[in-house]
Amino acid sequence: MRRRAIQWGGSVLIVFLCAAAGVVGQVNYSAAGIAGLTSGTTIDSTKGLCVYNTVADPLGNYERVCLAWNSGIGRFEVKTEKGGTGTVRGLRIAAGTGQDLQLGGNAATTWEILSSTGNLQPAADDTRSLGLNGKGLQFVNARRGFMGSKPKTLAEASATNVVQFSVATDNFADATLQYAAFCSDGTNHLLRRGAVYVAAVAEGTTVTTLSPTEVGTPIVASVGGGTFSAFTWDTSTTNNNVMVRLTATCSLTQTTLDLYHRPDTLNSVATYTITPQ
Repeated sequence: MRRRAIQWGGSVLIVFLCAAAGVVGQVNYSAAGIAGLTSGTTIDSTKGLCVYNTVADPLGNYERVCLAWNSGIGRFEVKTEKGGTGTVRGLRIAAGTGQDLQLGGNAATTWEILSSTGNLQPAADDTRSLGLNGKGLQFVNARRGFMGSKPKTLAEASATNVVQFSVATDNFADATLQYAAFCSDGTNHLLRRGAVYVAAVAEGTTVTTLSPTEVGTPIVASVGGGTFSAFTWDTSTTNNNVMVRLTATCSLTQTTLDLYHRPDTLNSVATYTITPQ
């Protein structure tokens, strides 16, 4: 090991160089905001790269934030710490003025916090989930509501695939499928708003599906006339995959026949997938 003392702005930095990983050290705690490089691999034992706030005694009384390798969890960790009479401080992560804060995994950006609104959104539309495959959120406290759906262009008078459920072995899949069907010829418009119950049970890999059932009576609004002369839900099953389909016929000579839909499920324990078509 080689040791060298470096004079910089009135402070003495003592640097240790060694072949072992993470063993660069700086011994200088003379003022707040100084970076202390210390040797070792465990963040809880004065190890890692630390920035100090107050330092009455660098080995006993201090407040700091450290970046280090945590061998216990096999990850790098950023953590605030205190010693002696110091206080554990909070941690804030922020981007500069006018810049978004980006979060990611697998060397790619997956989430963004927008600087203009503070909104959290996925980096790409319709790609991310909050709580999935047995790890769900406990509560969601929403002040105004939930917005958005997955639109699907319907084929006139033909069974159109809407959403597919993959049912786990010896388990079940369920959904209340909220929907709004919109038909328009550019001048006259027709809207049907409702919901259907969807349920399927798997015995082994053999799936039994109940016919989708309308929840109550859907509401229909029109401008300039027009009706849905046919509006029928059904399912088709392949192995453990259940496809929910809709056959709709609109009396208008439509240029638009779209279904907006969103499934709300109760079974979040079993590992199964929901795939809008």
